[in-house]
Amino acid sequence: MRLRSTARLLVLMLAVALATAGCGPTNVGSIAGYVIEFSGTREVEASYIKLLSVLPTPSSGTVGVAGATIAYEGATDSGFVTSGSGGYFEIKNLRPGTYTLSVSHYDYGGSYTITGTVHRGQTWYVGNLSVDNVRLLSIGISNYQHPSVPDLAGPVNDAEMLYEALDSGNTRIANAWLLTDAQATKQGIQEAIWAVTEGMTSGDTFVMTFAGHGTRDEVGNKEYIIPYDYSGNLTTAISDTELDGWLDSGFSQGKGVFIFDSCNSGGMASAASFLPRGMVLSTTFETMARSIAGNNRVVMTAATKYEESWESELPMSPTTYEHHGHFAYSFARGMWEAYNLPDTTTYPADSNPRDGQVSCQEAFDYANYFIDYQVDQCTWPVQTPQIFDPGNIADETYIFMY
Repeated sequence: MRLRSTARLLVLMLAVALATAGCGPTNVGSIAGYVIEFSGTREVEASYIKLLSVLPTPSSGTVGVAGATIAYEGATDSGFVTSGSGGYFEIKNLRPGTYTLSVSHYDYGGSYTITGTVHRGQTWYVGNLSVDNVRLLSIGISNYQHPSVPDLAGPVNDAEMLYEALDSGNTRIANAWLLTDAQATKQGIQEAIWAVTEGMTSGDTFVMTFAGHGTRDEVGNKEYIIPYDYSGNLTTAISDTELDGWLDSGFSQGKGVFIFDSCNSGGMASAASFLPRGMVLSTTFETMARSIAGNNRVVMTAATKYEESWESELPMSPTTYEHHGHFAYSFARGMWEAYNLPDTTTYPADSNPRDGQVSCQEAFDYANYFIDYQVDQCTWPVQTPQIFDPGNIADETYIFMY
């Protein structure tokens, strides 16, 4: 009996020792990941800078960055480590809780920051699985060449706002183009699509925004974008099938995200005289959306075909206002630091989960929420944004990473 008791005691002591040594349950967790060179570059004041990103596991084709500083801060633990060979880093013995990491290197511009949770006995593998590029083309036409085409108040503001919202602080941007007014001719738009999409790989995403006049036939079989140099003949407009062909020839790999908001300046109905017989003005682009959407393309529009797309003077800061389409404005706000309104977080569209990146679906959901909020406050007319996603890729298509 005494030998059996001694044996049981030895087994119990061994189990305690193993647990203390880390071979059993533990009260701490860890953080790990790979610092890599971001595959795109950012143009800043005519010079190029290299950027960092972080992956949870090594990926073929990426370049690991040694010597990066990974600073971590939580409620109870803080400090820093340095990435080693291949960019790998690991932070051990952290008490459970929320931590913010900031990754920087003296040879790289800016820093990569992300917030996440350390759980007891687990490792938080940091980073985004996708490190591919976003290519942005933002188009806005307020002033048209032909005297019969009425000018608009908001499209150039919308194009500049969406360009800034999707480019500024977005570490996934590889190249970004802005076309406004006289730059946005039919040929200019075609050439810009081909230039921005040149060399796209399977992981890249092309984002195109358009604000300006749209038209469709009365039965809704065909829809057109009206470019700056429209001359009164539909052959000088851009049809849905024509745009679809340009996209097909522009990129065979990767994904496409398209955002349309045709402003309603109040006099749209009376201005329809510039259109050929049988055509009507469109503020919804639903026919265009259905024609260019596909398994690798997501299209978002400002309203249903039974509604109008609205615009008004809207706050760009607590003290400044600009004329914008309601949908374009709501979409852009998702990539802004919020102010003076119900949400108070930075990049409010990043919410499901808050992981340092914004998917196409998250951006759309935030825009929809923001419009609903303004309608509920009786400050905006009703409009219901639409998303066309035949391939069900909106949740996994990321357009913004910070």
